Amino acid sequence: MMNNELILMPVIGMMLLTAVVWLYMLALRLSYIARHHIDGSQVASPEQLREQLPEVVNQPANNFKNLCELPIIFYAISIMIYASYSVDTFYVKAGLMFLVLRIGHSFVHCTFNHVGLRFAFYLGSSVVLWAMIARFSLLQLF
Repeated sequence: MMNNELILMPVIGMMLLTAVVWLYMLALRLSYIARHHIDGSQVASPEQLREQLPEVVNQPANNFKNLCELPIIFYAISIMIYASYSVDTFYVKAGLMFLVLRIGHSFVHCTFNHVGLRFAFYLGSSVVLWAMIARFSLLQLF
């Protein structure tokens, strides 16, 4: 039987990725605001923030939002796999693959933002996630 805690490695990895992107977003935004002497009242809403800051500064914020979308489903399925003692090689490898693809997606999104490459990482991670969910569902139901 496989160590049930192994599924937590990619979960913790995703949490760390989210923290890194958040820190990068914060540092980029605050340094831009300070360098350009932007008053806080000019960026009081998300809409104002988007208008005041260039796209390159907003990209990490957009990525941070992405990390609060499909990865939430990844967290849920991982917890379900963990709680049901269903961890096996497939789930651990799939979880790690999801993490690696999301790291690639975040790197592209936060740096040079090539949409085609970013989409390839997104699509790959999505397929892995849906495969995890489909397999878990089928094994639980049948």
